[in-house]
Amino acid sequence: MTGFRHLEDRTVHQGHVWHVAVASFESPDGEVFHRDIVRSPGAVAAVPLMFDAEGTPSVVLVRQYRAPFDALVLEIPAGMRDVPDEATETTAARELVEWKARILRVWEAIELIHMDVPDTYNRSLPLGEHFKASLTLNVQNLNPSDLGLEVVFYRRLSETELELIASYPLQLKEQQDAHATYVCDVVPNTAGVFEFGFRLYPNHPRLAHRQDFGLVRWL
Repeated sequence: MTGFRHLEDRTVHQGHVWHVAVASFESPDGEVFHRDIVRSPGAVAAVPLMFDAEGTPSVVLVRQYRAPFDALVLEIPAGMRDVPDEATETTAARELVEWKARILRVWEAIELIHMDVPDTYNRSLPLGEHFKASLTLNVQNLNPSDLGLEVVFYRRLSETELELIASYPLQLKEQQDAHATYVCDVVPNTAGVFEFGFRLYPNHPRLAHRQDFGLVRWL
């Protein structure tokens, strides 16, 4: 035991989830002192690990806008424990269900604002040359990290059959209000005559597989 005693809390501000209290304590020698403390119901955080074909692990983080910093912040996926006495496993599952519902509400409203891609119709892209693309989306009220965007190269075998050649993810470059710009700079390493398209899909580190939430759009 430390010998310190927590005497009481006096709430001085009640927020939507957190509150601020002036807490009183007594030291081992009988001195009473006070501290300003932010009280939270707690949160559940998950550290997703992804393994590549060689078994090398990487940690998945999410990029979210945080008002106190007025900036996008990289952080571990987490959810607030704002339901009293809820088990941590239930909180994590509930957060994923709420995220899916939020995606479904605005999925059809996500729109392409601007696209800047190489003009491969009038000129070929020599092997070893960079393929650079930039797409700006209106993501509505979603975080840009809620969405995955990739460029897909494919060969058309027939009117109904396509052969996948390669796919490369786009990275978030910037966000202004609801407009998020994603970019890629890749060097295709396969020669041939290919077409390409951009595939949009929901992205969440707690999804075991992309097909666990079967939404996809071609832009």
